[in-house]
Amino acid sequence: MTTQLPISTVHPTAPDHLSAMALFSAPIDVAAALSRVPKDTLETAVGLDHMDGGDVYHYMDSGVTVLVTPVIGEAEVGTGVLPPHAFHTMITLFSSMAREGADMPDPVTDQFAAQRRAAMVAVHRAYSRLIHALMPEPAAVGVAHPELGIVYPADVLNSLNDDARFLEWVYVAVSEGDATVGRTRGLPLFGHLDLQVAGSAHSGSDVYNMLANTAAYVILDSGTLMPGQTLGQSEAERLPISQGHDEKGEAILNISY
Repeated sequence: MTTQLPISTVHPTAPDHLSAMALFSAPIDVAAALSRVPKDTLETAVGLDHMDGGDVYHYMDSGVTVLVTPVIGEAEVGTGVLPPHAFHTMITLFSSMAREGADMPDPVTDQFAAQRRAAMVAVHRAYSRLIHALMPEPAAVGVAHPELGIVYPADVLNSLNDDARFLEWVYVAVSEGDATVGRTRGLPLFGHLDLQVAGSAHSGSDVYNMLANTAAYVILDSGTLMPGQTLGQSEAERLPISQGHDEKGEAILNISY
């Protein structure tokens, strides 16, 4: 008889907030852009507070607290280089659990971890509604996602339809050589280890699609992958899953594909 390990012994606990920066080549009318946020999910109207550090726009969207701070000048990041821009908005979204001040139990229970994961899906849905209000601006450059270490170009974000919105939340990187290598970035924001294909004979597009579809399953269908399990719809396509580390020593789930 095998005993299923608690999910929290393998996967990280999802955070209770999200930060990003929307980049623009020139100042924009933030209030006008925020008027494009769909009204059917808003619980409060967009408000504006004049703080010592600058103006802060705020509203509630489906239980998520959204803060948007316009800043003239270039954004500061710890590492990496951002594309040229002259204006940006600091974006912070707090989940309902953050607003309620829910204490993290020690040890973390699977029930608490599941609540955090669901809360972060709600946060990211509010995030998508916000950036799709901001990115149609003619001056839009893109959105910098510090947790993922990437910048999504405005034209890419504007091209995604509703079914592909989860690709704004995670990044799938693939490289082809003697073997195809791929990995996700962003699943820890949803309480899951990132996924990796360490070497595959499949094409780059096949590896990308497999990782993207698996990420969608994990995020949107509340799926959980554990070491020792297999992934696939039939016996012929069972893909073994194991726990390991990437080249930087970060814990990750390897999928044999």
